[in-house]
This record gives sequence, C-alpha cells and structure tokens, in this order.
Amino acid sequence: MHGRISVLLSGSRVLMKTKRVTIKDIAELAGVSKATASLVLNGRGKELRVAQETRERVLAIAREQHYQPSIHARSLRDNRSHTIGLVVPEITNYGFAVFSHELETLCREAGVQLLISCTDENPGQESVVVNNMIARQVDGLIVASCMHSDADYQKLSEQLPVVLFDRSPKRQRPAAGDDRLGHPNGRADLPYRASACGRVLVSRGQPRLSPSRDRLAGFHPGPGPGGDHAAP
Repeated sequence: MHGRISVLLSGSRVLMKTKRVTIKDIAELAGVSKATASLVLNGRGKELRVAQETRERVLAIAREQHYQPSIHARSLRDNRSHTIGLVVPEITNYGFAVFSHELETLCREAGVQLLISCTDENPGQESVVVNNMIARQVDGLIVASCMHSDADYQKLSEQLPVVLFDRSPKRQRPAAGDDRLGHPNGRADLPYRASACGRVLVSRGQPRLSPSRDRLAGFHPGPGPGGDHAAP
C-alpha cells in the first residue's frame, strides 16, 4: 500500500500512504535513539555535541523519507499554533478576495498559516466557523462579521486577539474600515460638489450591513468648502 497510486476519478490520481513518517521511524532507519534523532531534527544536534556523521545521516534519511515535523508537537512546545483565522462573508467578493490574498502572502512570509472560512452572510454559520477555528487553537482572528452585535467578540477577545474589519456590528470595540471620508467631522465634501450636478443617486448595498449604512451616512449633506451645506 505504501506509495501506491490510486485512481479516484477519470484523469485524477492521488498518492496513497498508509502511515506518516515519525521521529521514531527516522531513528530506527538511522540506527540511533529516538532522543538523538529528535535533537538533530530540531536543530540542536551540533549544540549538544551529536557527531557530525550522525547528524548528516539522520538528516539525509529525513529528506529521503519526506519527514515533516509535527505541527502539534511544535504548538505544545511554543504554546502557539502559528495559525491565524480569517472569516469573511464570501471569498468570491473582489474586495475580500484581494484582502485574503494579500493577508495570506504576509502570513506566509512571517511563517504563519492562514485559515480562511466563509459565512455566506449567515450569523449561525459564522458562529460555527469561528468555533471551529478556536477549536484549532488559532493565535488570532480577523473577521468581517455579519453579526448584528459584537458582544460575542468582546468576550472572545479576552482569550485571543480579535480584529473586526469592514463591518461594524453595533460595535464597542474598534473596527478597521470607514466609508465616511474627508472632513474631520466624518463627512465628505462629495455631496456638496455632486449637488451641482443635479439629482445624485447612492448605491447603498444591503441596508442591514454597516458598510452600506456608513456609506449613506458619509453621503449625507455636510459642510461644503465655504462652510455652506449641500442641498438635500
């Protein structure tokens, strides 16, 4: 069974292995103790004076066997999972797709694994995927929430870092993102300038979503460049 190629679908093949290679396997193949193999594979062989020939033999066998250290063992040692959870309403949305791509690149460069889940704008589904990520012991969460309140995230932030972005569910904690551009009072001068064009239409999106509400609030008549107000 080891190394067997199994045809699952027409034109699709997958390598099937019955057993993951462990430190114990490497130790047996190299003819050393499990403790010695562990020291070498964890980069401490030279420091603890394991013979160079032994180190080279253990590392060569590890490469031949495609050995990968256990992320679970690393997590126990570091008290970190080296993963971050990203929760978005839909990955097909252009903005969220670009955000996910850029964040994954940054995480990869930092040696962190990014886990991505979608909620389909469903609060119940959001609770499920967030709980799944917590069960996987992510080191932090970045969420574009479709919840109507951030109360759950307030409580969750006592356990791990939480960043809410794009959405503002009746928030008390800060969220990254603002559709109210321009003046210090949070209102843009766009309505003032646009009023000269006659009737202006605003694409609101879904009214229950905070970006839609903020976008409309940012478009409400505000002070113009001369202190005047744009026509309603």
